[in-house]
Amino acid sequence: MLFCLRIIVVIYRDVCLIVSDEFLEEHHRVLDLRLQPVVREITDSHARTRDDLESLYRKIVSCVLLRSGLGAATDVGVVREATGARFPAYYSFMQCCASY
Repeated sequence: MLFCLRIIVVIYRDVCLIVSDEFLEEHHRVLDLRLQPVVREITDSHARTRDDLESLYRKIVSCVLLRSGLGAATDVGVVREATGARFPAYYSFMQCCASY
């Protein structure tokens, strides 16, 4: 009896893992599909002015937030935290672009 119960638990666990793996794969596929225009806009950007570069940086932060699932890109606190965490990268980005 105990052996049969263990087999049932193992089968149930395996089925649940397969379902969750398929769900996650589908979720990532849909997310990539929805973010594709934003990513294309970022990669095709030819920003030259400081305002354009700041806009590009905001798009990059929003895209990273959306892709990672760490928070809503419309939540000011989340965006502020993500931007603050990346401030050294932002500063280097702006310094590098200023040399053009």
